[in-house]
Amino acid sequence: MDSPSSSPYRAAAELRAALRAYERKAEIAARANGLTPRRYDLLLMVAATENATVTKLMDRLQLGQAAVSELVQRGIDRGLLERRPSPVDRRETLLQVSELGKQKLDATLASLHGEQLLPIIPPDHAGPSLSR
Repeated sequence: MDSPSSSPYRAAAELRAALRAYERKAEIAARANGLTPRRYDLLLMVAATENATVTKLMDRLQLGQAAVSELVQRGIDRGLLERRPSPVDRRETLLQVSELGKQKLDATLASLHGEQLLPIIPPDHAGPSLSR
């Protein structure tokens, strides 16, 4: 058996610890700006996803349809998100961050300014998504 300090274990542990530390800081910043961690994740993914739909958000958030639909509806009810019809497919509804949602998202991100993400995923990464 490999020792606990062998590189595959160490690398995986270091990555997981760094991701969790950043996630915890983001949770604290979100709450300080009036967002739950899930709502912060939702706003961030909607803002970063071109033509955001519930289906796209399911993949990005790694949540099921019912959970994402409920999260989206609560975001709309709180004035953080807005629905708009797709200009291409009238059966589809697109989501966008409202002005209030943008203010809260910007404030949360400003709270995190200076936090360094590990350079493990290039900013333009568009690789395959994780599946549940």
